[in-house]
Amino acid sequence: RDLYEDLKNLAASIQTNEMERLRHENEVASFFTLKASESSSASRRKLASIKPPTDPTKSKKLGAGGVEDFGAPALADPGLAASLRAEEQTLLASFHTDLDQIHQVQQKLGEVASMVSVFANKAEEQQEIAEQILETAHSATTNIEDAGKHLQSANDNKSSYNFWIVCWFLGSGIFLLIFDFVDERYSWI
Repeated sequence: RDLYEDLKNLAASIQTNEMERLRHENEVASFFTLKASESSSASRRKLASIKPPTDPTKSKKLGAGGVEDFGAPALADPGLAASLRAEEQTLLASFHTDLDQIHQVQQKLGEVASMVSVFANKAEEQQEIAEQILETAHSATTNIEDAGKHLQSANDNKSSYNFWIVCWFLGSGIFLLIFDFVDERYSWI
């Protein structure tokens, strides 16, 4: 159970570190795009001074992407309109790049989470196997102790058995000697 908690904490820390890394990369990237957008700040000031047309038919036109077009082509400076379109494309590309990176990070986090899950399952299986091995070792130790007791009792029984065999042979030998003596003395043959 502790291993599972450790793996869960590890996955959370990996996820946090990856998100911090991406946030840092985006922050560094914003420093470089900030200089490019500072040059267009003058063009923004010019754009702010231009008022949208008051004609209701022109103000309701939708431009690219479903956004209301307030007559940007009607700007007096075509270079300003082109720079605004270029900046729009740059911001859109940056946004899509960030979204792509977020999707990649989510995929990697999903893969890491699945790997951690598989690793946790394998660790749990290994723990069960280790517990079974421990139980088998305890039962083997108990069996060895019982076998030692049986061998000791067999050894004790062997000693007493040997004693009775010796007594049997001695008794039989004495009986035969007495029988032979009696047979020699009191025999008529």
